[in-house]
Amino acid sequence: MVVLVSIASPFRKYTGGLGKVEVEAKDVKELIDLLEKRFPGLRASLLDEEGRILPHLNIYVNERDVETLGGLASPLGPGDEVAIVPAIAGGCFTEATPRAPGSRICTTFEDFSWDGAVQGEKGGKRLRES
Repeated sequence: MVVLVSIASPFRKYTGGLGKVEVEAKDVKELIDLLEKRFPGLRASLLDEEGRILPHLNIYVNERDVETLGGLASPLGPGDEVAIVPAIAGGCFTEATPRAPGSRICTTFEDFSWDGAVQGEKGGKRLRES
C-alpha cells in the first residue's frame, strides 16, 4: 500500500533534501526497512541497535503516534500519511521562574513548522510571551 511519508528536516540529509516520499509498505517496520534501502543510513537515526524507535523520535500515522497503534507493527493502508519528526519540547515558565530579561517564555508544538523553524509574524504563529 502506497503511503506518503513526511521527513522532518533533520533527516533530510539522508533523503537528498526530500521532505516527502512515497513508499509502498504494509506496516511501519517495513516502511523503515524500505526507507533504509532507498536512503542508506536513515535507519540509525530512527531506531536503536535493538530495533526500537529512538526515545527522541516520534512517528505518526495519520496524526496518531505509532506507540498507541502497535509500534513498528502498526499497519499502513492506502493513502495513509506517515510523519517522522524529532520530539519537540514546549511549555511555559511562570512568573516565579527565573529567566533572562527579554527572553521568550512560551512555546507550543503549533509554533513550529514541519521544517522545525518557528514561523514568523507574517507567516502566522510565533513564540508567545505571557
